[in-house]
Amino acid sequence: MFHSKNYSIASDKFQLCYDRAKEQNLIELGAYFGWCLAKSKFLAAKKLSEGSENEALSILEEAIQRGGISSWFNRMKASLNRERHQAASTEHFTENYSDLVIRSFDDLLEKLGVRGTRFQKHCNKITEKLQSETHDQFSQGLTELAGILAFSSSRPRHSAATDCRWRLACGNIKYVVTWEAKIEHSPETSIFPKDVGQAHNQYNRAYSEYHSLGYTVLGTIVSHLATIAPEAEAGAGNIRIIQKEALLALWERVKWILTQYRDGWSVDDVEARKNSGSKIRPYLPQANWLAAACSADTRWITPEIILNNWPGVRQ
Repeated sequence: MFHSKNYSIASDKFQLCYDRAKEQNLIELGAYFGWCLAKSKFLAAKKLSEGSENEALSILEEAIQRGGISSWFNRMKASLNRERHQAASTEHFTENYSDLVIRSFDDLLEKLGVRGTRFQKHCNKITEKLQSETHDQFSQGLTELAGILAFSSSRPRHSAATDCRWRLACGNIKYVVTWEAKIEHSPETSIFPKDVGQAHNQYNRAYSEYHSLGYTVLGTIVSHLATIAPEAEAGAGNIRIIQKEALLALWERVKWILTQYRDGWSVDDVEARKNSGSKIRPYLPQANWLAAACSADTRWITPEIILNNWPGVRQ
């Protein structure tokens, strides 16, 4: 279906599968065939002007009802409601960074829900990872925080790879931040030239990949250490050192905003989510907030600097 773009043929085949599954009362498999049928009909209407988008959405609704015992189909319900709301709306918005963040919040809450303890447990795990003294756990925390903040993140696996890389493209704002973690509690009391050298390697690798595509590239070391050796300072150049506590302060701010959003959020009620989004927009920054922090005229990025472009006061 996706490679050949034979959407109409695909919908005919999936219709047969869906009908046969309903005859045999196959629940989740039948619902999945219904999802495939809805997808093929939606693409045929969207791309080839064949059939009706509304028909596709009606089939998706039926499939969701059949497969509702699965959390995956429950999450599809939010997508269905979002699509119907957008189709019915006569307003046109220019997507900005707050839109991207709110969509990321939606994706997370569709997985975690608003009842029970899953949300709080998930937040606690991110806090634990960002407090960790091991590279792998800390880098995983960075990756999860990136996703919540609408950044694409990666943890390259090649030799001497960076611990984590964040990338954002929002309108004409495009930048990449490389993170070199120096977070182990070892006998070393300062950041040394080898640490700066590793950060430069990661910056140069990202620069070669993304600069020609119009991205600004910024290199950082994130550490609990409070000093840098003189010889390391001499060669640091454009590398910024982000205090580990600054990332924890950032996560606390993001978690607070996410909690405010969750308080009024509903998987079924698009208007409730829209109102909840309006409530938190004043607390969300512009897309360049991290680039601005990493370009500050200082070597050390403190909690105050990293949150400088986040508006509003925490209540």
